[in-house]
Formats: sequence, structure tokens, C-alpha cells
Amino acid sequence: MVGLLEINVQASWRLLATRLLSLLPCLALAVVFEATHTFDQVAQTINVVQSLCLPFGLIPVVQMTASERVMVSMLQSELWVIMRLSWWCVLY
Repeated sequence: MVGLLEINVQASWRLLATRLLSLLPCLALAVVFEATHTFDQVAQTINVVQSLCLPFGLIPVVQMTASERVMVSMLQSELWVIMRLSWWCVLY
């Protein structure tokens, strides 16, 4: 599969890498805090930090998908026109 960066990676390897990247910090915290009350507080803190970081990851994605320079072939498809009209109707 080739994405925006044009890196050729098999889906199984990509799946394994993303799952490990997301699970390892959680497993490390579970081992360190041994599933006590402190672990629950840490999990809540992590959720707050993630909610604060979400816009910084989401804004560049929205900007790239809205850019005609990046999405040249996709912007001209009929599906993309329908999706843009749908979002316009939802937002306005």
C-alpha cells in the first residue's frame, strides 16, 4: 500500500507496527502502576492530554485533504464532489 509519502509497506506489517506503537506505552503503564487506583488517575490524565493534542493532529490532516495540490486526482472524482456537498450541507 502506498500513501501520501509513497512508502511501500505491506498491510500486515503496517498493522503490526501501529498496534505495537499504541499498545506498548499502555502496557508499560499497567506494569509500573500494577492496575491500582493510581493507574486510573494516570489513564484519566492521558485521556486529557490526548484530547488537547487531537487538534494538532487533526488540523494538518484536514488542511492536506482540502488542498488541491495534494489531492489532485481525488478532487476531480464524483465521489469527492458528493462528499464535499454532503459536508457543506451538514455544516451550513
